[in-house]
Amino acid sequence: MTAIFWVRLGFLCICAGAFALLVKKHERVTRALKQFFLEPTSAVNLGLLRIAVFFLLFERSLTNPASWFASLSPEFVTLPRGWQWLSEVYPLLLRGTHPLERLFVLASALATLGLFTRYTTVLASVLAVWLLGIPNFYFKIGHDSHVMALAALILACSPCGDGVSIDALLQRYYGAPRPAPSVAYTVPIRFSWLLLGTSYLFPGLWKLWETGDLWLTGAKLRVDLFSKWAQLPDYAPAFRIDHHPLWLAILGTLTLVFEIGFSFALFTRQSRVIAGLAAAGFHLGIGLSMDIWFVIWFPLIVLIDLPEVLTVAPFSWIASHITRGYTAVSERLAELLPRLRYADSTPRVPPPPAAATALGSLLLLGMLIAGFAPIDSWPISIYPRFSDRTLAPPRVSSSISFVAQSPHEKPRELKIQFHPFSDSAGVFRVVRSAIGLKQRNRSAFDEYIALITRIVRENSPPLPAGTRLLIYTYDFRVDPAERTTEPPRRALLAETQLR
Repeated sequence: MTAIFWVRLGFLCICAGAFALLVKKHERVTRALKQFFLEPTSAVNLGLLRIAVFFLLFERSLTNPASWFASLSPEFVTLPRGWQWLSEVYPLLLRGTHPLERLFVLASALATLGLFTRYTTVLASVLAVWLLGIPNFYFKIGHDSHVMALAALILACSPCGDGVSIDALLQRYYGAPRPAPSVAYTVPIRFSWLLLGTSYLFPGLWKLWETGDLWLTGAKLRVDLFSKWAQLPDYAPAFRIDHHPLWLAILGTLTLVFEIGFSFALFTRQSRVIAGLAAAGFHLGIGLSMDIWFVIWFPLIVLIDLPEVLTVAPFSWIASHITRGYTAVSERLAELLPRLRYADSTPRVPPPPAAATALGSLLLLGMLIAGFAPIDSWPISIYPRFSDRTLAPPRVSSSISFVAQSPHEKPRELKIQFHPFSDSAGVFRVVRSAIGLKQRNRSAFDEYIALITRIVRENSPPLPAGTRLLIYTYDFRVDPAERTTEPPRRALLAETQLR
């Protein structure tokens, strides 16, 4: 029998044992679930989550290339699953992209600050789904904003402006009572955590079920390292993990443990701390070894559980200092601005979180279906699985280079960044498509060359009119250690003139 059979059998035995234990300890499990979802928490915690989510959306609103992608040829549009109903009206909807981008900047900034929160969170979350989705309708679906957009939708259905916001300060100034700890502040946080958990859980499950034996030995991790380096002709990792089989096996095993275990670790405070820190380290390691950079600190939203999380190591030793400093600052502000003291009255209890519960349940169900199906779409999606059983890492890959021939000047090499592409996999698909289409589909090839020419023009210093752009294709060694400084052998892919 093959190794993957024993991995699957072992996994099923673990699942059966875990299910039997859950049944035996059902009362304890029920109490834990009730505590997880129904333990009242402070409005401050929900306010901190609002700041984290909408600040990231604000950052993306400043650089989101929705208008740029919207200006591309319709030939490049590939509406993901669930969006095909837009096919007839999609070109019309793109006409309003630019003013919506400006509105997105304003709405996400105000939502971060907590001003007119009830309205700005709704506006910013809806615009995030549309505007951050547009780049995913071309070439490749990225996965750096899915959970943020889903969490923003849940926050828009919650009283997330009751804490750490300008709205809360204004309410205090005009004598509003202090918001009492409530389940209304707990539920949106918990659903956001669970949505984050699904982004790890299903890639881990598919890895284990399809290629668990290869991940345990590290063979699959080595193949995936080389597959990513095949998209990065100028990249060399700082540390060559692939030269150390033991480290490959350890990190491959830890990848399975982390991705599958993260969701289950959310249900206790001690394990949440470990999971959050492990996730930050996980993304840092991926960035250093594969040049895939997600927001390293975003998984730390699972630590937004104040003040209880400060009683958990490694935070307990600094808790007393934070508390003393916070108390001193609060007392000083109260002396300077007495109107900002909460009125001495019964704390205000927000209404039950019906909307956040309904939407959170629906979105979580969508992520579960997408994970099992699997479905790659926007904003409901399974994250990349890396579960194919390819054992031979690529040794040679292809890329393109550019030479500008200006009038009365010598030809010169152009070093081009493919902005606004933020994902090397998207760039790789454009390049490989252009190379592959030259002999098969001339009209589609010309569309890709026009796109590449536009990217060169927008990412290079100003070039005089009449400049000829020579686009060459070349092969390079995937292993960074085998790459040389000698100029590669090139073949002319296309020639065009810049206007």
